[in-house]
Amino acid sequence: MASITPSRHSLLSGWAQIGFMGSIGIAYALGSFPICLGMISATAAIWSSIRISQTCRRPARRRIECSPNSGPGLFTRTDEPSTVEKKLISFLRDLRAKNLLLTQAEFEQRYSQVDFKVKEEPIGRIIGRDFIENNAKKLNWDRIKVPKKIMVLDPGAESLSITIDGERLIPFAEGCRCYTQIIKPVKRPLTREEVLQMADMLETTGYYDYDDDNFFIVDKGVCFTDTELASFSSFPCFYPPAFFDKKVAEKDCEWARAELASRMRPVKKETPISRNSIALQIPFASIL
Repeated sequence: MASITPSRHSLLSGWAQIGFMGSIGIAYALGSFPICLGMISATAAIWSSIRISQTCRRPARRRIECSPNSGPGLFTRTDEPSTVEKKLISFLRDLRAKNLLLTQAEFEQRYSQVDFKVKEEPIGRIIGRDFIENNAKKLNWDRIKVPKKIMVLDPGAESLSITIDGERLIPFAEGCRCYTQIIKPVKRPLTREEVLQMADMLETTGYYDYDDDNFFIVDKGVCFTDTELASFSSFPCFYPPAFFDKKVAEKDCEWARAELASRMRPVKKETPISRNSIALQIPFASIL
């Protein structure tokens, strides 16, 4: 027959119960009512504390190691203008190969515009979107989603005018727009696993633009819709402890607060060295 080893808490609880009953007998034999009350109170307090600790214990949260990340950008601060241009053209050609860079006519043939909303800065938004999705695949965040985003070239234009910001290395493009898939949210509370994955995502990617309007609860997860490069930093970010109070089931509010509070820690923020902005002109013919 297999032996069963009792847990430390069950042993303590058992001894406390024995002590509780024994204290009554000892005090009764001594004939002292005050001693009886004192021993009963002391033993009951020990027993209660053990029972409370057993009830309130929660499993230790998975701990992820976060260090300053390079962010989702395509470029480094030491890239020469010629290197920046090569990286950008390679990125755009890759989008084209994946049917994520289209002319206006091509987009209208394949999609209905009512399913998309139009925004500016498509390059940065697509880079940020891919950064979240790639981390989700690598770290098994099966509840973290991002919408489809397509770069559409303006009709009549013949080239892209792109400026790389020297401070944040964000590409600003003229001659194109970003068509972002419209997400239809569902009304339900977040699960504990979704809260954990959302918190992991902020810590790992440095995403800090987590306003309520920038993510939606969907059938099988949470969809982050605002993915522009300005939404990311190179250091871990954290949700405020009360952020999920109205987004989780009432029974999970205290758990979510404790979980988020346990993650908070000081972060050393370094100001990056600025470089000169870079202006590029990329003909459509070089990427189509």
